[in-house]
Amino acid sequence: MGGNRVGSHEDGPPDFVRATLATSIFAAEPREHVYHYTTIEGLIGICTSRTIWATDLLYMNDTSEYLYSSRIIEEVTSAYAACHPEFEGYQYACHHNPLDFGLRVYAACFCEEKDLLSQWRAYARQGTGYAIEFSWAKLRDRFPLNRIGKVEYAEHTQKDVLNQILTSLTSEALTTRRDQDSPFARVAGGLANALLTVRAFLKSVTFQEEREWRIIAFHGTDTREELYRPHNNLLIPYCALSLGDADELPITKVVIGPSLHPKAAELSLRRFLDSIGLARVAIDASPIPLRL
Repeated sequence: MGGNRVGSHEDGPPDFVRATLATSIFAAEPREHVYHYTTIEGLIGICTSRTIWATDLLYMNDTSEYLYSSRIIEEVTSAYAACHPEFEGYQYACHHNPLDFGLRVYAACFCEEKDLLSQWRAYARQGTGYAIEFSWAKLRDRFPLNRIGKVEYAEHTQKDVLNQILTSLTSEALTTRRDQDSPFARVAGGLANALLTVRAFLKSVTFQEEREWRIIAFHGTDTREELYRPHNNLLIPYCALSLGDADELPITKVVIGPSLHPKAAELSLRRFLDSIGLARVAIDASPIPLRL
């Protein structure tokens, strides 16, 4: 079936899977705030540009993340195809590189915990890490409901969501087949798009302490400008998502990570925030001591 190439689907998951995602991945609500851990360069960039970077899913920091989601998708789709012969023709859409379908999805990551040691270890870099606190309600107002959701760590729940999507797809394929001569490309493209969307929210249970939330963006719909940054000898594709003007910025606090000079860090951070019109943003500091 590899010859049935599907064109670009830039509007996110099609209608026949949005309902499933709306009652699972996109339905949960976190605490009042979520936190984005970053370096000092990241802090300056986010606050001054009023944007946050969302990285292409194929180039997230942890490469095991994509491998994990691929395994779960393979297990679920293979089992489903064995029980539903009418689905077999669509399986190829589950295993191709998303770029083969013209699909590019980006994700910006947040954590429920404002003082998590594993995150400081990843971003503190000799005492220069920060956690930016965001109002969840303001993020919800800023981004569409089908672009922001909770990462799922329980494997049985992940498989339940995927099975619901496949059931929706099968129903849509049968309905469409009665109305059109060639529904294959649209349905297969919708499946590829849905699975790529879900990938952004599937992680191994070993990462569950992060209690992560994500904002996703689709190339062509949410952004038309793809940017690149260097990391580990690679060019990492990303897009910059607008957080709004200073008066509507969803940033409520900045937490200073473990530092050798916490007082000096607080004073300079206060001056920086005041200088860019963010005097209302509060400052906190991690009580965890820095160990170089």
